[in-house]
Amino acid sequence: MKKLVFIFLVFSGIAFSQTGKELFDSGLALEKDKKFAEAIPYYDNAETQGYIESNLFYHRAICYVVTGNNTKGLEDLNKSVELDKNNLTALYFRGCVKSDVNDYKGAIKDFQEITKVDANYIDAYKNAGYIFLYYLKDFNKAITEYESYLKLKPDDAEIMNFL
Repeated sequence: MKKLVFIFLVFSGIAFSQTGKELFDSGLALEKDKKFAEAIPYYDNAETQGYIESNLFYHRAICYVVTGNNTKGLEDLNKSVELDKNNLTALYFRGCVKSDVNDYKGAIKDFQEITKVDANYIDAYKNAGYIFLYYLKDFNKAITEYESYLKLKPDDAEIMNFL
């Protein structure tokens, strides 16, 4: 029994001695191996250890969304964007998740915010056009978004056929 307690304490000490960055990196390794549920506690512990970075919340959001928790995913994406307004990848993913939970106006807002910062972020135009066309039924705005998209990717036959 004493040996078991000792082993537990040794392994507990190893886990607690990791820095927030090391815990974050461990979470990333698990996420890369598609072990999303297993990565979440590493990200949680990294945050507890004071590692407060936009990418921490972005990557934990990925894990939450993949494991079916869009609510927590959106909370983390909000934190990620709040910490780094230029994290366009987090802003884009937040727009996609908002679309998945039927917050189409929120998704449009995110996609359009991206194109204000980076006019070459083509997927933001395409997704905004799709939402305007199929969910909001605003054909003129869909055309505007798709035209912006086609300026950057003129050979997209699917979009060309729509116009």
